[in-house]
Amino acid sequence: MPGSAVQEIIADVNAACRDLRAAATAPGATMPAGTWSVAEVLGHIAFWLEAVVPVATYMLRGQEIPPGNYFASGYIPGDTWPNEDVHNAREAAWAAAQPFEAVIERFERAQQLVISTLATTITDADIESNIGYYHSVAGHIRSHIVELSTATP
Repeated sequence: MPGSAVQEIIADVNAACRDLRAAATAPGATMPAGTWSVAEVLGHIAFWLEAVVPVATYMLRGQEIPPGNYFASGYIPGDTWPNEDVHNAREAAWAAAQPFEAVIERFERAQQLVISTLATTITDADIESNIGYYHSVAGHIRSHIVELSTATP
């Protein structure tokens, strides 16, 4: 069973994902001008949830990410980790080209992947040594809830 710090992060991520999903309206919802669509927000968050696996399992432990396909968009990490704008643009474009249900499925799979990784791989010591990162996972999700709440059907 995961330690108490891991359980706290799991509960926080699950609550943030639940709240984001509740705020994510139908694909035809109109977002304010100059912002992403509902699908693009969800695709973007799905990527950052998927990123928890290689980041927490390897990068935060000072190890290189082994080759592999961690991301449903097809992104494969290379020699350097691009800045967030590169990732965000790629993932928003991926989501814009997908049926809304495919984006929802990716988001839900990514949430389960994070929870599984936290529960089986991450220790309380990992959480404590990188507490800012782990709190930022749910914090990032929550930062988009307000944005999605502005969508109109």
